[in-house]
Amino acid sequence: MKKRMIFISPLPPPVTGQSLISEILMKNLTDEFEIDVFDYNRKDAIAGAKFKLVQLLKAFMFGLKIIFLRNKIDRVYFTITQSFLGNLKDLFLLFCMGKRLRKKTVIHLHGGHFDKLYDGSIAPIKSLNRLLFKDVDHGIVLGKSLIRCFSSVMNTEKISIVENFFEAGFEIDQEYLLSKWNSDKFNILFLSNMMVAKGYMKLLEAFLSLNIDTRSNFTLSFAGAFEDDEKKRRFLESIYGAADIVYEGVVSGNKKKNLLHSSHIFVLPTYYPIEGQPVSIIES
Repeated sequence: MKKRMIFISPLPPPVTGQSLISEILMKNLTDEFEIDVFDYNRKDAIAGAKFKLVQLLKAFMFGLKIIFLRNKIDRVYFTITQSFLGNLKDLFLLFCMGKRLRKKTVIHLHGGHFDKLYDGSIAPIKSLNRLLFKDVDHGIVLGKSLIRCFSSVMNTEKISIVENFFEAGFEIDQEYLLSKWNSDKFNILFLSNMMVAKGYMKLLEAFLSLNIDTRSNFTLSFAGAFEDDEKKRRFLESIYGAADIVYEGVVSGNKKKNLLHSSHIFVLPTYYPIEGQPVSIIES
């Protein structure tokens, strides 16, 4: 008989590094666990977007479900958030689990902002974080430098590093890699969510500032989901008529693989404040 797991994490759509990895992990856990999913994705690509009432109600209902199920659950996988209201939601769900289930919980941080969130919180919120996180079985961060994110709320021996990864089949053989450079024109790729803080407009402005002779050696491609329809409309207007600039939309599977394989230069000029370890950099 399978063990039972609560899986608290965003899942596609939209496709983000976090939701993609969560989906892959969940599929790999189904052989061992019967999984109850709490998908808290807002169905937009923007972490830290406005916390809507429907999200609050959703979290409350799932808290009640956790209380109802907690004596039947063997493990919890929990991808925590890095906003003030998101942290309150996480604390509420950890409280609903009770001490027994918190001791069977693995929390996973996709980002590098949690320590700043904690440091900027008022004393009662800090105390709640320390009180509830100390019971958690394990914390996962994306790299050694991010251990600091959990150091204020749990013992370091409970913190593990699990780096991000790319999907199977994205590898490129050496012969093809070298042959790509036998070309008169080179492809520049931006692959991420089309968020201002990811730097796509900075890249576009830099490309447009090149002289015509230099630009003639390159094609610039963008791929990813926009924050909203208005930003998408303005971006498409700004590249209208430019034969050397292409918007590929949201890509996945073979389309993403082919786009990566046909590109020569990857650019992600991100200044996203909660950035951790972008999957698109690893993929590229």
